[in-house]
Amino acid sequence: MKRIYTREELRELVWATPMQKLAAEFGLSDKGLAKTCARHLVPVPPRGYWARIEAGQSVNKTPLREVENKDLHTVHIGATKERLLSDTVLTAVTASRSEAKAGRAERRKTAADGATVTLEEPGDRPQRSIASIVR
Repeated sequence: MKRIYTREELRELVWATPMQKLAAEFGLSDKGLAKTCARHLVPVPPRGYWARIEAGQSVNKTPLREVENKDLHTVHIGATKERLLSDTVLTAVTASRSEAKAGRAERRKTAADGATVTLEEPGDRPQRSIASIVR
């Protein structure tokens, strides 16, 4: 299934398919999909909605209210920023991260090789926890 929807498309999907089934198709939990809908002000069916449908009762769908924020009109389902990047950009980002990680590991190794440990004398009145060792 595609991962980018308008609010209207997502509302139609949510009211046509139970949340658990729809979320499984997206690879999300039903709570995760519900949170995405809440973020974009998309109403979801109330508890017992599908049982009423099966029983043949009439049900009312909550209308989609208008929003002024244009960022809410496009819904990205289950996508993080990295997933939204193209494959080439993602590969470049991954390569640069692994290079940086290798550089940090090399710097740690050289710092550890050249490090020397010096111990200080405990003095006349050592701390109580090491006093018996000093004696």
